Amino acid sequence: MTPKPPAATSADPLAPLLSEALTHEQAGRLAEMERCVRAALAHIPDHPGALFALARLGMRAHRFEAALDLAGQAMVRAPIAPELHRLRGQALANLGRIEDGIAALSKALELAPGWIDAALDLGQILLQAERIPAMLTLLTPLDGPSSAHAEAHALRGRALMVLGRLDEATQAFTRAVAIAPGQSEIIADLASLHIERDQPQAALDLMAPLLAASAPSSRLLYLAGVAQGMLGQDGKAEASIVQVRRMLLAGLKQRGNLPVEVYVQLSRRCNLRCTMCGHGIWKDNTGFMADEVFARVLAECESLGISRMTILAAQGEPFLHPRAFEMMAEAVARGMAVSVVTNGTPFTPERIEKLARLGLETLQFSFAGWDAPSYEGVYVGAKFERTLANLKAIHTALKPTRTALIVKAVAPDNSKDFVGRTRDFLTGIGIERINTVVPNNFAGTVEIGQYWDKAGIWSYRNLDKHRRTVCRILMRAVGIYVDGSVTACGCYDANAALKIGDIMEDGLAALRNGPRFTSILDAFGAGDVSHIPLCAKCDDPFG
Repeated sequence: MTPKPPAATSADPLAPLLSEALTHEQAGRLAEMERCVRAALAHIPDHPGALFALARLGMRAHRFEAALDLAGQAMVRAPIAPELHRLRGQALANLGRIEDGIAALSKALELAPGWIDAALDLGQILLQAERIPAMLTLLTPLDGPSSAHAEAHALRGRALMVLGRLDEATQAFTRAVAIAPGQSEIIADLASLHIERDQPQAALDLMAPLLAASAPSSRLLYLAGVAQGMLGQDGKAEASIVQVRRMLLAGLKQRGNLPVEVYVQLSRRCNLRCTMCGHGIWKDNTGFMADEVFARVLAECESLGISRMTILAAQGEPFLHPRAFEMMAEAVARGMAVSVVTNGTPFTPERIEKLARLGLETLQFSFAGWDAPSYEGVYVGAKFERTLANLKAIHTALKPTRTALIVKAVAPDNSKDFVGRTRDFLTGIGIERINTVVPNNFAGTVEIGQYWDKAGIWSYRNLDKHRRTVCRILMRAVGIYVDGSVTACGCYDANAALKIGDIMEDGLAALRNGPRFTSILDAFGAGDVSHIPLCAKCDDPFG
């Protein structure tokens, strides 16, 4: 069943305005929708249906706090409206308040049992939180004819693949395809599973109708390239991957080669020597960004409409910078969505109070392990009890704020036992968002996993079932160092091997369209990065 919007009845005096607003919304005329909704609220300021409609607009604009507030106002008069609880759950999840989001969506399902859209929302959040057993319990009984039911089966299939339960995943994807036979993403899911099961011809047969269409997606073309390569059809495989690269680069060109995010290195200095990190190649471990360089970064972002900033680039612990809090506060005040990555060690109670007042979008806390030996064996130089105390205090301090706390747990050897014990430990102390991550090879500077002869690269990924396309980080972001140098790779380029210029001398638009950066793009486009430092051995562009 699908609940009706609150107070949307024929006897409602605002029904005509709200009906018109819904028509505008369905047609994508959001300005007209807002006009109708605000006119309705001018008549009845606390009307739950009008508040609900305005909250939906807030969700579309990613104004999740405003949407949450409006839903709360609407619930004063409509406390048992399931659609309001669903919207609250969506907003809370987007704000990083996973437990509260799960509770709100669970309430929506309690009020409207069998509501597939709310169940799908809850399932997606549970999968995001890596709570796969709970997600499977929720979604497994659901079946029906709608596209939402098809997506629920596909979501189960993705989770079952993660668990290695491939027979059950096949059944889930097959049912999803039966319900929505033309849904390209679900077909791609099943094709991906065929590839995982060493059935490349089955993958190609499944995708054939969509690949023959006028505009197959880049994902379908990528999977076709992988399957063709597994069958020894190297020419066809390369042709498919060439199309993928062209599509990715064409999208980048449409936005003038501009990044949508900047990675900023406030501090080059790091106080740890983590085992999964590429610190072995660092040439320097000193330096803080000056105020004038940071001001230039903010000015450039403002002029180009870049609204996202991640405080970390290549190396360094940001909170070692003596003015870290002031600089982050300035970025937030200028309208930037700021995320910070930290190892969590340089904190005191006073600094944690300041952290909670910053208004960051996300704080990513690096932590893996469950006791002193497991943690300190990875985060070399840190002390388990002290860092754990910081984590607990930060979790408490950020709970009532808009800042989402994410714990990133990298298992040093990709061991399921290490990942599982870390997750159980963190869940046990109340951490809601935990991202377990496969170690990468830090652009070939760390030998991990196994050596893949065909690719000539060390990696935990199965590179026999992946192909190099165009690096997603290269397209998305640039890295800006403490001295203003700009690198094409904000992730791993600790020694500026991929430097494309200096932000104190040229703007980001000029640098991203200059010869150094475009030569890197050309190399990816040609499928040969063997002459590009770091890129040649990096496992990130595979997939």
